[in-house]
Amino acid sequence: MKNLFGYEIIQTLGQGKTGTAYLVEKNNSQFVLKKMNEQTEDPQKTLEIFNGEKYCYERMSKIGKGIPKLFEFDEKNHYLVKEYIQGETAATLATRGTFCKDGLTENHFRQILDMSERFKKVGIHVDYFPTNFIYTNSGELYCIDYECYDYNSEWDFEHWGIYYWLNKDGMRAHLEKGGTSKLNKPGTFKPFDEPFEELKKRVIELV
Repeated sequence: MKNLFGYEIIQTLGQGKTGTAYLVEKNNSQFVLKKMNEQTEDPQKTLEIFNGEKYCYERMSKIGKGIPKLFEFDEKNHYLVKEYIQGETAATLATRGTFCKDGLTENHFRQILDMSERFKKVGIHVDYFPTNFIYTNSGELYCIDYECYDYNSEWDFEHWGIYYWLNKDGMRAHLEKGGTSKLNKPGTFKPFDEPFEELKKRVIELV
């Protein structure tokens, strides 16, 4: 297996806006290692965002649970190592439907509503796109992406993120083919909302 900063790479987990994430192993323990993408259109901007992940981790951790532990952050070599959370993403569950046994259940929604309220109380919102959330095999919810912003209700779970969680067909298309044409209104970063308002009411009533 290939070695990276003293960790053995098991597999590539995915590539995001600022870096590539790997499942790695060291001393018989597994972690996620994220290496910043060096080749981008704006390397300085990418570096600023990457370095901001440590600050976001500190802010997000104030909610007390549901955030993977950060074990290592190397500003010189542009990588971080964090806790590996096993389970299924909310995106995968969303493709199976809402309020059904194999998809997103009432318990799943109660947890994300509780988490979003915790974030709000500490003055932040996160990227509520469902690929950023994992439910473990024991049913615990984790937000695995160290990205947050000063709270703005326009981009919180209730007014933005929830529509992606409810869009079964759009999320399936996104995971299978990429792109957001079946998730976002044309030319915007805003999700299709009208078809899901009734489902949304059922979710919000769970609080």
